Amino acid sequence: MGQLAFLKMFLIVAIPLDVNDNRKHIHIFKRGQRHRNSLAKIWIESNGGKCIEIAYSKLSEKDNKMIIDALYDIGILL
Repeated sequence: MGQLAFLKMFLIVAIPLDVNDNRKHIHIFKRGQRHRNSLAKIWIESNGGKCIEIAYSKLSEKDNKMIIDALYDIGILL
């Protein structure tokens, strides 16, 4: 599991290979806690191009927006 960044109370993690998914994506975990399940999953690729699509999220709309904005800021989704 590749750690990308800490953002406030969240840990953004890239999963290099997920046998169930063929698109690049990231998972969001609560910082400082070990969870077997992520709080959110965000697709960052579609048909070979960069895109944003929230697969699922247990986060608030405000937190989802903050994370997506941060992904643009760190250059993942240029």
